[in-house]
Amino acid sequence: MKPTTNHNQLSFALALLILAVVACACPNSNDNRRYANTNGANTQSNSPPVNAKPGPKLSRNELEQSFRQMLASNFSCFDYVKTTCTHYKGEYVLAGAPTGPKDWCAEYVSKLDFTDEKKKADDWVTENSASLVAAKVTHVNVFYCTDAYGRACHFLHAINVK
Repeated sequence: MKPTTNHNQLSFALALLILAVVACACPNSNDNRRYANTNGANTQSNSPPVNAKPGPKLSRNELEQSFRQMLASNFSCFDYVKTTCTHYKGEYVLAGAPTGPKDWCAEYVSKLDFTDEKKKADDWVTENSASLVAAKVTHVNVFYCTDAYGRACHFLHAINVK
């Protein structure tokens, strides 16, 4: 590996990663459980808030709910989703993680290609960028957890909000 010369950027990135991991590992009462319908497709019991028109921006709580819904609908290998919005030095980091891999994919989780899921997270950030900026959310981090409680989490994707 080539050493990084900018230690401040590395320290900040490491601090955000640690912060997000700690936030991800904390219990969260906002878990979503997805249920399979009879044709095998996953459904949600409530729809995420959508900021489809200019005007009022989504609050941090609404952004967190929307982010959780997006993760739940796109990570089909997992049963649960945890999210948190953490305040750090005047900025907020929104972190989310699908947890509890389903039996059919549990042994393959570490080998899965999450390219489509990362793209959908990028798209979600782009669609909600005005609300994220207004809510002072500067980073959105995605993890995946290999247990249902969110204790064994692995970093997957970081998105800077622009």
